[in-house]
Amino acid sequence: MALERLRLRPLIPRAALCAVAFVFAGSAAYAQSPSPAPQPPQITVMCTSTPFYYYPRMSTPTDPPTRSTVAPATAGQRFASLGMRTTLQSVQYVEVDLKANLDLDAMPGSNLYLLRNCTNPG
Repeated sequence: MALERLRLRPLIPRAALCAVAFVFAGSAAYAQSPSPAPQPPQITVMCTSTPFYYYPRMSTPTDPPTRSTVAPATAGQRFASLGMRTTLQSVQYVEVDLKANLDLDAMPGSNLYLLRNCTNPG
């Protein structure tokens, strides 16, 4: 008779099981939340004034960039660095997070560039 009672009576009450299941479901949803995207590295302009450059619409990968009509960057300005580009003459340019919208012959959606000699990481 005692064995029959043990089999019929649950070991853990249903309310406790529901609470535990709710906690695990909430923590699983939290664990699957996406992490924020990493921020691109920052650069600081070190020269007193340096012009922006862009690559024209019909340029080839070997062509140097063209000077932009945007006002030049000044010392202390900070930009997000999106990458580097080097010409055949070994001049390095840093791609920054500004769009080349004011230059009519710029590639659509392209960004502006700064001379690497005038920037400092961080």
